[in-house]
Amino acid sequence: MIEVNDDKIKWKKGMTVTSLLKECKFTWHSLIVKINDEIIIAKKYKTTKVPDKAVVKVIHMMTGG
Repeated sequence: MIEVNDDKIKWKKGMTVTSLLKECKFTWHSLIVKINDEIIIAKKYKTTKVPDKAVVKVIHMMTGG
């Protein structure tokens, strides 16, 4: 199991940030993703594996004017 924004999600072997975002239906174009307090940059989402028992935070970036 992993924790995503305080929700429990079933972990899958080989899970990447990209597959996790898709599974959790995060579609916002500007996101910040942290795994165990480490920020993952967007260009590494496809290759960064999510470890079992990870704590993941996904934050939607908002702008205003």
